[in-house]
Amino acid sequence: MSSPDSLINGLRESIRDPHPLALLDVASMLAASTEPDPMAELRAQIGGALDRPRLDRDQLVSAFLDVGERETDALLLVWARMLQDEVPAEQIVRDVRTRRHPLPRWLHNLDEVRPTRAIQASHVINDGDNLFIGVETPGRSFTIVLYIDHNMGTVPKDGYTVDRPIGDLISFSENQNVTDVTLTELLLEDARAQIEEVLQNESRLLHPFENDGWPSARPLLRWMLRLMPSGGTGYDRREWSDADLTELTRDFAASPHGTDADSDTLDRVETLLTFASSYGRADPLHWSNVVVEIMLVDLLPRKIMADQAYLRGMPDAMRRTVRFAHASREVPSEHTVSALAAVDHFEPEYLRLISEHGDESGELSLSVDEFFLRDAAARIGGFETLAALDDAPLPDEPLRLHDVPDAAREAASVVGEHLDRACTEFFKSVELRTAARRLLVQIAQVEPLTIVRGKPVNTALAICFIIGHANGLFSRSPAGLTIKSLSAYFAVKNPPNDRASALLSVLDINYYDWQDDGYPLGDAALLVSSVRTELIRVRDQLQESLADGV
Repeated sequence: MSSPDSLINGLRESIRDPHPLALLDVASMLAASTEPDPMAELRAQIGGALDRPRLDRDQLVSAFLDVGERETDALLLVWARMLQDEVPAEQIVRDVRTRRHPLPRWLHNLDEVRPTRAIQASHVINDGDNLFIGVETPGRSFTIVLYIDHNMGTVPKDGYTVDRPIGDLISFSENQNVTDVTLTELLLEDARAQIEEVLQNESRLLHPFENDGWPSARPLLRWMLRLMPSGGTGYDRREWSDADLTELTRDFAASPHGTDADSDTLDRVETLLTFASSYGRADPLHWSNVVVEIMLVDLLPRKIMADQAYLRGMPDAMRRTVRFAHASREVPSEHTVSALAAVDHFEPEYLRLISEHGDESGELSLSVDEFFLRDAAARIGGFETLAALDDAPLPDEPLRLHDVPDAAREAASVVGEHLDRACTEFFKSVELRTAARRLLVQIAQVEPLTIVRGKPVNTALAICFIIGHANGLFSRSPAGLTIKSLSAYFAVKNPPNDRASALLSVLDINYYDWQDDGYPLGDAALLVSSVRTELIRVRDQLQESLADGV
């Protein structure tokens, strides 16, 4: 944090500025420096770089109230609106009014600050969007700009403010005659739903993006979100089933790009389409130069276990996939050229990586079917468990605390009560309640202090987060069954990732490996019958395929 003198001087200059945004920017930047960091503990656990110390917001507010200077009072008035229930707003307004400092008139009319428009600027290649939020103040208007990167998981990559009305920025963009960019007016409620989803995704990043304007602008953006109508529609993503991807592969085979493709090439193309449907935009036909880079230098070398001949054929299959996808979407040819150039550019690095991985492990000699069969076995505790797997529903089983140490039994019981309510009212599943109870007992037996520490409601939320993901409830959920709605049910503001990471570590599960591998817990007793039914189907299909190939 700056020295007290430099802070006062900076606030003084922002108050003198005729545009309200000057002070709003400073207030947002200071508020951002006091925001809790849900991933700090996890970064420390994995030995990452030490984080910058966070400022204590309560202490700052108390100190500023005691100081009682004109500059700090101006800041506090903004915070009373910007941070709302996170600061003692009524006390701030009451104390500031008694001091009667001469302040800009607009500071006494902060209830007139409001978002007015939302415009989305989307490029045809669809790697990301710019979202413009127009804001009106008692003085002048300004715009918040948020760049959302879809390849990295629909997260904020940049954000900043511009001291111009949104109409000026949109007119400027239109006058540039930029090709392949579409401007779309969004309902404010839809903009709110999309941005809330983006910020939720950001909270799960181990290393979120930071730059000159972000996350400094985030508290100001959150303020504007609260003022937007609720009930909007977030990002509309299609869930691609296995049948959908198989049909898409058939379309490829029938196209000019696949008529001469052999069975191995078709298998590689289907693998690429499946990967593209699971990462980034979760769209099998979204192929840009950035997607190509991510696939070749990260995902494919790490994720595909197959023989070297199969792996070396991936770049050629990717070229075919790019041409097919762009023809299907009628993407302008210059973007196809760019994506194909990226394949050429990153192919040598990809070949080097798969060669190194092949030298390090005999796993790459496995066939694709053998790899997926082994992966299915790992999800539930081994091949013997997979072979004997049944699809009987989990029983309505009580919370069995007799093997939990006495020191943790009371805390575990309270957590269990929260779990029972959530599984009954939110998930509406007796099977999931049993699975959640079992997981709670496992953790309490291994490390009882983990259950004693922390708030029971946060522990219960984290267990629901883990069990829900392990059973695919959030990835294949009906409308409303999301991490956000789960957190809202528990009335917990912070995302459950950090607490879930701590609980998983008790079971020797690394949070990011767990997330990257599709949320396996290695225990069939924690999976509901529908998930085990699907695993049985996959097991039988893979075994049949392997038998046919003998």
